[in-house]
Amino acid sequence: MMDDKAVMKTSVGGEPLEVEYDMSSNRRKRRSIEDILVITTPEGKQQWELSSKTCGDNNDTEILNVDGSTTTMVCRTRDTEQEHVYSLNSRKKRSTSQPMYLSEETQFSLSIVSTTIYNTPPRLVSPEIVTMEEDSGTLQYFLEAIDDEDDTIVFYLEDTDYEMATPTLTTNGLLMYTPCTDCAGTEYIHILLTEHQTDIPAASSNITIIVHVTSLFRTKTNYSERSWSDQFTALFGAYDKDVNDVLTLMVSQPDHGSVTVSEPILIPPEIEHCLSPAPVESEPCGNFSQELPNNATEMSWIYITLTYIPQINYYGYDYIKLYVMDNRNSSSEVVSIQIAIMESPCQNKGASKDNSSYPCDYTHRAVNFDLYYNCVCSQEFTGLHCEEDVDECLSKPCPDSYTCTNKYGGYDCSCPDCGLDTWAKAVIGLSVILVCVIIVAIIVWCRKKIRYTCM
Repeated sequence: MMDDKAVMKTSVGGEPLEVEYDMSSNRRKRRSIEDILVITTPEGKQQWELSSKTCGDNNDTEILNVDGSTTTMVCRTRDTEQEHVYSLNSRKKRSTSQPMYLSEETQFSLSIVSTTIYNTPPRLVSPEIVTMEEDSGTLQYFLEAIDDEDDTIVFYLEDTDYEMATPTLTTNGLLMYTPCTDCAGTEYIHILLTEHQTDIPAASSNITIIVHVTSLFRTKTNYSERSWSDQFTALFGAYDKDVNDVLTLMVSQPDHGSVTVSEPILIPPEIEHCLSPAPVESEPCGNFSQELPNNATEMSWIYITLTYIPQINYYGYDYIKLYVMDNRNSSSEVVSIQIAIMESPCQNKGASKDNSSYPCDYTHRAVNFDLYYNCVCSQEFTGLHCEEDVDECLSKPCPDSYTCTNKYGGYDCSCPDCGLDTWAKAVIGLSVILVCVIIVAIIVWCRKKIRYTCM
């Protein structure tokens, strides 16, 4: 009854006691509660009863005042044993009988009661934040919730539009989510938890499951240039509920790559509809505004564009750490960003293939490629990582009379003698001889003609 008042007007000359109390502040806090005044007599039946029902058939025993307070009239506060039995057998006679006003010590209690059936909403006990790797398949997440009354809990999706994929949710809480290929970012999944009720209104609660899909990188090597992930670019930011604070975003350098940061932007973002899928370098969009404690314009902001460039010939994990400070040296928690750089050892256009239950874009490739994956080589190469050239000439791929020459990634068939048959060679030889005879004959004829002309 803190900050509430209670005033009693003493009964004089056998008149009812008027008790005035103010619990309006509690009613304002919760609309589903009501306040009542109950009494008991320590030496009597030790049984609580409503004070407003002690004056028989009088209907004006409880008055709600203009200022929000309540005045209750209290009359009969004690029965003898005989009167109590008589009143139980004939309530009508008791109600019309002359009320007996306060004649003994009486204890009052001002109580707050609910005007609705007591029923608490279900609560989620599973973590609300889930992280998965880009292109790692389907997230299967079983949601667990409890209800104080042990009512059956049913789960429903509340939205129909999503950024990277549309999740599915069974009524018993199995959430399945498969992000689109090469997609990374954050998905907000709004879920309704409600009770299965048949006799009273069902209580429900709203939750948000946040799914972080982290980006993947492939190793930069001279032979895997076609599958390089040149860089990772994303927008990072923070807000402060104090609009007068000036924020600074601190970023650490990773061990196996380099990070560049754009000039910070300190104005509130324009929260618009998200693209599908939403690029990780885009500003906050979509249902992001539902997570804010205040209006975006009533807070201080900072956000930057961060670009990560992986190191050549490195695979494994790299880390970037960020935190925010204000002008009063208060700081946020440190956020660690884990970047998985996938090993790509397959050379000469060899393709990676999983030899286990892990897909090719799972983060196991950042730890041990040969344990979980292998290389599928083209017919020109062999070896663990397609690094060895195949000598195709061993299989004699060239026609007869052709010469096979092996080269890196293939072979050549050459024909020094053009590969002609014997009869063809004879014809060509006779033709050459005939031409030579004709030429010699012409030369001899010309010389004889010149000699006769001179004579």
